[in-house]
Amino acid sequence: MAADGLSKHSDGETTMTTIHIIRQNMEMPDSKALEGARKLLFGVIDGHTDQDRRAWRRWWKMIFRSQIGELFVMEYKFTRSSKFHRWSMKIEGAFFDAQERFSDREQFRNWVKIGAGWVDWVPGPDGGIVPLPRSISYAAADDQEFREYHEKMVSFFRSGRASAYLWPHLTEQQATDMVETILQEFEDDDSQNFR
Repeated sequence: MAADGLSKHSDGETTMTTIHIIRQNMEMPDSKALEGARKLLFGVIDGHTDQDRRAWRRWWKMIFRSQIGELFVMEYKFTRSSKFHRWSMKIEGAFFDAQERFSDREQFRNWVKIGAGWVDWVPGPDGGIVPLPRSISYAAADDQEFREYHEKMVSFFRSGRASAYLWPHLTEQQATDMVETILQEFEDDDSQNFR
């Protein structure tokens, strides 16, 4: 646990996710119903220090007093799982080693990011919009975001367009079998609480 009360990755990095919350067009529950929420939010879960508890209560006081349509922005740090990261990179590496199109791992990774839709759309040199692969570094993507990227990466590998490009000499069924064979190597690892 870091001095500021936030968990840090073993290499000292934390990352941040921004969550937008809006008060819906619903009435707040009555005081009896809210009592259970209070026990959860201020008993089962609570701030670590006195200062944390005061800030936690102020946050929820604002939420409980909010008006319909009021927007809140919360920034939360999800510590990146280095174990999950390494496992995901092993899957990427297995595909890189098995494919026949790329000799450079970074070019392969950029191709995967674009195929998976892990991009920012930016103006190109001729005025059109082009995909720019997003970073998956610890600083750029927290654990939740990296897991989202991982799912998109695996879905892309399973897509017909990825397998047809990576193994152009194989039939569609052979390419599908190739993908599933590679992924099968990691099935047992996946069942050991990576999710």
